[in-house]
Amino acid sequence: MKIHKFRRSHTFVEDSEVCCLKATAPNSAIPNLAAKRMAKLADEPEFNIFLRSKVPAKTTKWQQQMLSNLFEKGELTVAIEKGMKDYEKHSDHEHLVDYEKKNRDDIKRNGVLPHVTLLDVVVDDIKREVILSLSSEAEGNLEEHGIIIYLKGRGWKFDSDHLNDYLSEVEDEESERDFPDFEEETEKTAPVETKIMVDVNFLFGTWVYDGEADREWRKKQGTSDEEIESSIRFCDLGRNQFEFSEKSALYWQKYSPWLKPAEWQILQYLKSGNKISIKYQYEIKFRDGIEKGGNTLVFFHEDGRLRNPNGGIYKRKTDPSPDQGSPTPK
Repeated sequence: MKIHKFRRSHTFVEDSEVCCLKATAPNSAIPNLAAKRMAKLADEPEFNIFLRSKVPAKTTKWQQQMLSNLFEKGELTVAIEKGMKDYEKHSDHEHLVDYEKKNRDDIKRNGVLPHVTLLDVVVDDIKREVILSLSSEAEGNLEEHGIIIYLKGRGWKFDSDHLNDYLSEVEDEESERDFPDFEEETEKTAPVETKIMVDVNFLFGTWVYDGEADREWRKKQGTSDEEIESSIRFCDLGRNQFEFSEKSALYWQKYSPWLKPAEWQILQYLKSGNKISIKYQYEIKFRDGIEKGGNTLVFFHEDGRLRNPNGGIYKRKTDPSPDQGSPTPK
């Protein structure tokens, strides 16, 4: 899998201040990882990779070996599966609510990877330790406390408190170190002007969820009838749809009348064969501040429809629904 270029950074995991190397990679690069989230939100979340060593501007041989094991030899999926089995040994099976029981059954059939999203990977050469931080909505306990899986010595273990203990030790160690020549590297600010390929003009307009086409596609992939119907009910409930224009996009998940469409600024449309990649950024205003971010949305243009690689097929719609008004961004 491809990892974005490592850059010098003063920001470590959990926004702690540590001189390190940092890179990012998409969850979609790992087969089945975060599939539930991507099908639900139609996004493509990335995770951070942090490298810590005595000489923070350089990658050590041990770190290179760990990265190779994780991302080239399949150790990452093994680590997640072993860590979650360790969690199972100590979890409460008697007081699960219905959705947790359903998710647990699905994990037994299809594995845990679709139910978890990778957030951070720490490869610490000084402590000879690897830490994985993940999130999941499969259970309330995991959603509230998060997932921490780590390798120190032999065997992957689960411990939701381990990252806090680790960072406490690291902060004490870092207070005794000084790297005056270690300058942070940042990527250039994304251009405001949209770069658009001529042959994606067909994309502009409104696309609505096509339950029948989605059902047929999922059947061909061998998805169980129960999971198919659950996914279709979710998308039908949300009445998911997209509106694409040259400069921006709107995305609806209409669960209730007071939810407004999410609007993204398009940075770039890219097209390779029938694959369309849409890079975007967003800005959400809250009472206590502004959240900014960005991501890449991927579709495949097939038979006049748009298919998200993690599920969800959309067909073109000419007129907006009366209760939602015009979808054209202002």
